[in-house]
Amino acid sequence: QRGRIMGSRVYVGNLSWHTSWQSLKDHFRQAGEVVHADVMQHDGRSKGCGIVAFATAQEAANAIATLGETELDGRTIFVREDREAAAPRGLPAPGTHTNAPHMGGFNGLPPPRAVRAVGAAAAAPPGGSETRVYVGNLSWHTSWQSLKDHFRQAGEVVHADVMQHD
Repeated sequence: QRGRIMGSRVYVGNLSWHTSWQSLKDHFRQAGEVVHADVMQHDGRSKGCGIVAFATAQEAANAIATLGETELDGRTIFVREDREAAAPRGLPAPGTHTNAPHMGGFNGLPPPRAVRAVGAAAAAPPGGSETRVYVGNLSWHTSWQSLKDHFRQAGEVVHADVMQHD
């Protein structure tokens, strides 16, 4: 895990709008002892993502290894380490907003309803080498320009592209 100890929370994306915290918790019990599960909401409606907390970091790692790309409520979910607590600076976790004036929603676009497009943005950090970033679960309405504009908050963006799947 890049030389550091992983936490005991995982981020779950591409949830059905109908997935409840209880069904999320029940699904993730396959990986270990779930101490908390939450589906993120805005104005009473699911944002399509959630957080699951496990009793141990090993159980969280097991969830990432075994439950990513599984089906829950008719949707193929993805699971990764919850980076929000570990990375207080930078861009917020998908589906979240901050009170910082330079951060916030993604150009006012509504939350994505399905994984229909994938995108990539490349940024040149100080020192000149190129870093590529994969961005998934984009809205149908996301353009390469809005993706590039959004990632300018993190630094200079050399190139952004939104790839459409037929």
